[in-house]
Amino acid sequence: NLAALGSKNPKRMLAYSSVAHAGYMMAALTAVGVWNLGDTSLDGAAEAASEAVLTALLFHLVVLVAFKMGAFLVIGLLEHEGEVRDDRTLSGLGKRSPLLAVTMFVFMLSLAGVPPLSGFLSKLLVIMGIVKVAAVDVASSSATVSVFGMDLHWVWSLALLMVLNSAISVFYYLRIGVVMFFDAPAVGRDRPVPRTVFTTIAIMLCLVGTVGFGVWGDPLIEVCR
Repeated sequence: NLAALGSKNPKRMLAYSSVAHAGYMMAALTAVGVWNLGDTSLDGAAEAASEAVLTALLFHLVVLVAFKMGAFLVIGLLEHEGEVRDDRTLSGLGKRSPLLAVTMFVFMLSLAGVPPLSGFLSKLLVIMGIVKVAAVDVASSSATVSVFGMDLHWVWSLALLMVLNSAISVFYYLRIGVVMFFDAPAVGRDRPVPRTVFTTIAIMLCLVGTVGFGVWGDPLIEVCR
C-alpha cells in the first residue's frame, strides 16, 4: 500500500493493490493456523473461529475478482486511446464518459473497503475472523503481548495491520476519483471512451457483483461456508 501510495501509474497501482490483498489473505491463513498451537480443550472454539476466517477468505477472493477485474477492464478501454502510463490518462473521465467514471470510482471505493460495497464486507469478515481467533486463547502465554496493560494475543496485530493498511489505501483510491471528476481531460483524450458491447456488459456485471455482494452478501457467504 505504501508503494501504491507513491505510484501514479493506474496499472502499477492496481498491481501493488493486488499484493496488499494477497497480504490480507496471508494474514487470514496465518490466523487459521494459530489454533493448532493451543490447548486441545479449546479445539471446538478454535475450529469455529478458523471456519469463520476461511469463510471470509473465500468470500474475499470471489468479490475481489469482481471489482479488480472491473477496474482492469476500464483501464483496458482507456488503453485503446494510447498507453496508460500515469493517472493523467484518467483525467476528466467524468466529463467524457460519466457512467464509466462512476463505475470505476465504485471499483476504487470497494478496493478501499468503503461500505456498503462488497470490498468492505469482505475485509470486515476477514478482520472479524482474525479477531475471533485471537479472542480464543489458543496459544501459550508466551504468544501474548502487553498493550496498555492488557495481555493480547499476537494475532490481534494482524487485524490492526489490516485496518491501518486499509486506511492508507483510501488515499490513493480517492486520488483516482479526484483526477476523474475534477481534472480537465488530457490532450487528445477529450472524446467519449470507445467501448464494445461485450466489454460494457462485462463491466456492468462486475459492478453488479461489487454492489450486490456488499448489500446482499449472505447467500454467497453461506456458499463459502
